[in-house]
Amino acid sequence: MSKTLNRISFDEALERIKDKFNIKRNPVNLNVNEAIDKILASDIICESDVPPLPVSMVDGFAFNNIHDELMVIAKVGPGSAFTGKIEDGQSIEVLTGAYLPPDIKFVVPKEHVIKNENKIRLTITPENENNNIMPAGFDCKSNEIIAKKGEKFEAGLAFFLNYIKVNTVSVKPQAKVGIFSIGNELTNNIADKQKVHNSNPIFLSYILKKMGMMAHDLGILNDDINEIFEQVKSQINNFDLLITSGGSSIGEKDLVNEALTLNGAEQIFHGLKLKPGRTGGLYVLNGKPIIATSGNIQASIIETMLIGSAVAQAMGYGVNMNTIRAVIDRDVYFDAPSDFYNVVWLKVYELKNEIIASPVFSYSTSRSVPFKANAFSVIKSSYIKKNTVIEANMIGDL
Repeated sequence: MSKTLNRISFDEALERIKDKFNIKRNPVNLNVNEAIDKILASDIICESDVPPLPVSMVDGFAFNNIHDELMVIAKVGPGSAFTGKIEDGQSIEVLTGAYLPPDIKFVVPKEHVIKNENKIRLTITPENENNNIMPAGFDCKSNEIIAKKGEKFEAGLAFFLNYIKVNTVSVKPQAKVGIFSIGNELTNNIADKQKVHNSNPIFLSYILKKMGMMAHDLGILNDDINEIFEQVKSQINNFDLLITSGGSSIGEKDLVNEALTLNGAEQIFHGLKLKPGRTGGLYVLNGKPIIATSGNIQASIIETMLIGSAVAQAMGYGVNMNTIRAVIDRDVYFDAPSDFYNVVWLKVYELKNEIIASPVFSYSTSRSVPFKANAFSVIKSSYIKKNTVIEANMIGDL
C-alpha cells in the first residue's frame, strides 16, 4: 500500500470536524463537589450580596462616632446581626464574623479599648473609617456573574458555593478519552534500559484533564496492523474518543492509517499544514472518532489539544482551552512552507502587571518542552514581531 500524507490546512480540518460531528447534548446538573474539573454549561450568578451586611474582621467594638467614653449596648457573635439602632455615644461588642449595621463607621480591636462593665474607653483613636470592616457584597454582589459558561469549574468555586449554600451547578457532559501508545520500542518498565519509557500518556492525560475531559491509558500496542485494529475495535465503544500516540506518519513502522482504513474506518483527514503536527489524522469507526497523533511528544501535544478539543466540542462535550493574551518578547521566524501554520512554544509569566510570552526554542525531537514551556501559540505566518499580542494556549500553570 502506497503511503502518502494529503495535508490540509488546519482551518479546513476544523470545517471537516464540524461537518462530521454536530451533536447537541443536554447539560447535566451535578452536586458542586461532583462538578469539579467539568465545564460549566451556564453562567453562575450571585443571587444576593455576599456577605449580606458589613462584617467585623476582628473581635472588638463597633460605633459611629468617636467619644472619650462609649456605652456598650449589645454583644454580637459570628454570623449574627444587630437589628437595633446604635445612637451617638453607644457601641456594640462584636466578635470576628459578626454582621454590622449598614451605616457603621468604626470597628476597633478589643486591644485598643479599656472596658469597665458596660462602658469602654479608647486607648488608640482610629484614624480612618471602615477599618476592620469587610463591606457587604465584597465576595460577590447581587446579580454578579462569578463564573462564565464554558469555564472550568474549579475546586475554589465549589468551596465558595458550598459556603453560600448553592448545592448544584449545570455542566456539560464530560468526554471519556482512551489513549493507546504504539511502538515496539516502548515499555512501561522503567528498569528496561533497552526500550523507551512510555511517558506520552502521562502528559497527554494531564492536558486532557486540564481541558475538562477524562483520560485513560489503554497501554502499548506493537507495530502490527492487526493488533492495532483489533485493540482499537475492542475499545471503541467504551469511550467517546480514542487517541493513538505513535505510528501516525508514513514511515515503515507507521501503521495506524493502514490499520484503520483497511478495516473500514473512515478517514476524515491524514496530514495537516501545521508544524509541529504535520502527521495528525482523524478517523471514524462505529460513529466514534479516533485521533492519530505522532509519537513525538511536541506534535502529540499539539494534535491532542487542537484536534481533540475541536472534536469534543463538535460532539457536544465540555472543553476548556485555557487561552490567555500575552505579549511576545522577541522576534520569531519559522522555516515551514508559507502555507503552514506554525507553533511556537512559550514560557508565559507575569511581569509588572503584564503577561509576557517568551519563546522556548527546541529541537523537534526534544522531550524537555513539557517542563520548559507552559504554553504554545499557533501563528498564521512565517514571522512574528516582538511586542505582538498573541493568544497563548496554556499547557501548564502561569
